[in-house]
Amino acid sequence: MLLAACTLSVAWQPVALRPHACRTSAPGAAALSTSAAPRAAVNAGSRATVLMQFGGGGGKLPAEIEALLEPSVDRKATVPMWKAFRKVYGSDAAAIAAAEKNVIPILSFINTEANIKENWQVLQEKFDKDEAKDIVTRNPGILANKAGDLRTSSPGEIRSSMAFVTAFDDVPPGIRKLIPPFTAIFIVTSIATRIYQCQGGICG
Repeated sequence: MLLAACTLSVAWQPVALRPHACRTSAPGAAALSTSAAPRAAVNAGSRATVLMQFGGGGGKLPAEIEALLEPSVDRKATVPMWKAFRKVYGSDAAAIAAAEKNVIPILSFINTEANIKENWQVLQEKFDKDEAKDIVTRNPGILANKAGDLRTSSPGEIRSSMAFVTAFDDVPPGIRKLIPPFTAIFIVTSIATRIYQCQGGICG
């Protein structure tokens, strides 16, 4: 069965994973002391080393993706996740739009690079290219499902889950905010389970 919790839109993600405001500098912070200059140079050198390890500018995350991540999120671990995610969508614009809908697939403490690739491969095996692309566009969270679960799901089961996810995401934000996150996850899981159980049309 598909992991229903991964189909939630960004509105249902933990507060720590939502976009955050930039912090303002403390008064007087703009004035660097003489002793601070060497430290700044060392930090700049460290950042340059990291960029070199990832192939120069190609190792940086787009600003829009940075805005979705809390400072505590490991950027180094996120870069390969983002690259695998972007490859699925074929362009920065499409991948950014998908991440803004559901950032879970690129979080290394929840998902893996290999899982993104495997799920995309499974979708391409089960559907033609256009339908597979439509599925990940409407439901980016499917790339965070357990690949084994996705592989054992039939095309009909995947389509049924997609229909529910689309309807759930269409709920007005004002109403969604009134539902506690844990309640929302329970609702999603319960309905997704019902969809799965009724595939054969035997539910009463």
